[in-house]
Amino acid sequence: MAFFFLFAVGLSFAHYQEEIFDGSENENPDPEPPELSTIIRMLLADIDLINDGIYAENYVLIEQDASNINGHPPLSPNSRRVVQETLVTECRHLGSMIT
Repeated sequence: MAFFFLFAVGLSFAHYQEEIFDGSENENPDPEPPELSTIIRMLLADIDLINDGIYAENYVLIEQDASNINGHPPLSPNSRRVVQETLVTECRHLGSMIT
């Protein structure tokens, strides 16, 4: 069971790498930043691999995927705007509950 899960995560991660880093960096030096859902999927895959690294005591894997999480790509302008608007709304709601 774990093998199939790791295999699926590996395939999705490889697909993501092919999508983003398909060797066409010279054609478009400023690729579009990924949308929030893509970044979340990348982070989830890295978290799963960290969990596997902890279980297997594979510290190289843990360090590599923690670095991937820390260096995730920036949000697209549209996703950034949506996150900011949502946070402003939620923080106002939270503030009204506290006072």
